[in-house]
Amino acid sequence: MKRKYLLAIALLMLGLFLGATNYWKIRTFISRKILTAKYAKTAKGELSDVFFNKIDLGKDVEGIYSSLTIGPNGKLYGATIDGKIRSYIIKDDGTLKLEHTYALFGSESKLLIGLHFDPSANNSNLIAWITYSDSPELENGPAWDGRLARITIDHNSNKVFKNELILTNLPRSGSDHLTNSIDFGKDGKVYISQGSNTAMGLADHSPVWLHRSESLLSGAILALDPSKLPDSLPINTKTVDGGGNYNPFKKNAPLTIYATGVRNSYDLVWHSNGNLFSTLNGSRTGEITPTSDPNSPLYISPHPHYKYTGPTNIPSVNKAEPSQNDYLASVKEGKYYGHPNPLRAEYVLNHGDADVDNSEYNGIKPDKNFHEYVYDFGKHASANGIVEYQSSIFNEQLKGCLIITRLSPVYNDIIILKPNEKGDIINEYDGKNIGLGSMNYPLDLTTNPITGDIYVAEYGAQKITLFKPKTDASKAILMAENNSEVKEELPILNGNEIYDRNCKICHGANGKGMSGPNLTDDEWIYGNTEKDILSIIKNGSENGSMPAWGKILNENEIKKVKEYIIAF
Repeated sequence: MKRKYLLAIALLMLGLFLGATNYWKIRTFISRKILTAKYAKTAKGELSDVFFNKIDLGKDVEGIYSSLTIGPNGKLYGATIDGKIRSYIIKDDGTLKLEHTYALFGSESKLLIGLHFDPSANNSNLIAWITYSDSPELENGPAWDGRLARITIDHNSNKVFKNELILTNLPRSGSDHLTNSIDFGKDGKVYISQGSNTAMGLADHSPVWLHRSESLLSGAILALDPSKLPDSLPINTKTVDGGGNYNPFKKNAPLTIYATGVRNSYDLVWHSNGNLFSTLNGSRTGEITPTSDPNSPLYISPHPHYKYTGPTNIPSVNKAEPSQNDYLASVKEGKYYGHPNPLRAEYVLNHGDADVDNSEYNGIKPDKNFHEYVYDFGKHASANGIVEYQSSIFNEQLKGCLIITRLSPVYNDIIILKPNEKGDIINEYDGKNIGLGSMNYPLDLTTNPITGDIYVAEYGAQKITLFKPKTDASKAILMAENNSEVKEELPILNGNEIYDRNCKICHGANGKGMSGPNLTDDEWIYGNTEKDILSIIKNGSENGSMPAWGKILNENEIKKVKEYIIAF
């Protein structure tokens, strides 16, 4: 207690000496150092004789896969982003042989994301659940476009016996925040990761996000109880804010809100230790937070279910700085994880003052229901796919660990985190050190619980890649082979290809902006001369919203992609 008072007096004296502006800057810096210390309580772990060999699986596995899973029959199933599921026979050496392709929607395309087999499924009764957006377009998507369906497929042919729509009119953003992945809890419920509609809680500057507010069900982990499904399906989940009448708070409601403030969790997993883990992706810089001030023109009234008793001076910050970090959450029922939603009376972004540089946020404390994260990935890690490693290989060193993809040019790898029974992370392992690196935008993954093989959906390379445990070869030799393989398999021929592999995911196929800004208008944040563009590509932005590509692309490649961007 004495140290606390001494720190408060020291900060006060510092403020008198430096003035208000510098005082808050230093206070924010100290607050961030304290937060960083929370996640730095464990050193990087070391693994003994653990290594994986990267194996190219050939033409059969080419495609853009959004989800991978091992079925109850021991086969690998991959959901493709255009609405198909492919089944693969897993050979003794771990390689894959294409067996069946299920066109779930006939000749139509849908934006398919989540795939999870029902706990009751077996080889003769392949029941699975899927999430998708009805519109196949990733950009400029319509609102209320999310869907949940239950399918039954034939294990002997390409037949889809049943595709039953369960939930319709789930919210979606105008871009890539969708109805994402799903997992089953031990309670038999389907847990759904529902993306947010905005970047920081209020309508954003980007044209594809503008004027789309948060929904009652957006930016949350939702729970569906199949035992409460009505006879008549599907359930229209459009809530009152969209002109619908679905009420998740009604007694015996089949779809309810489990946890909130989950901005855009691509994947989630119920661990065998009873904890629900979810990857959270933070917002880029320069967006808008909501206000709790009823007198503000930007104020949005909460849903009647929420009785707000907190402070009414939480401001709306326009062009909030800096970019927010990506986190791992051990998700608890009823808790808030930092993405504001005024309809749920949630106004404070993440840790408040400690995470926002803008002076308006000085002194703003986290929401009283805010639940702390268990791991900080830093900025732009884009942590996505997450599974529990269940194999006993390597003397069980990885058993029970969380295996997580980082879809980012900064990483393009897998990170391994070891949780305890409470859900805290007690150790971490860098996947690059054990052969789990040198990928091209790894999105999702699954593991074979018997062999320990890891299968990764490389979004950028548009294929499935196998990482096979190796214990009988030199780590250095294998690492060198892996690095050379990557260079050979990723030829860069022109600016168009460089842009599609590295830039499209943020700035859109036509450069009009998604999670990254528009490249086709006159509003260039860092200047639009050729020199400016070269500099921002090579060095990134000062606030970290744009990663530096100078260590990833060579000078010629940077020049080519600059010329392609100018052509917009």
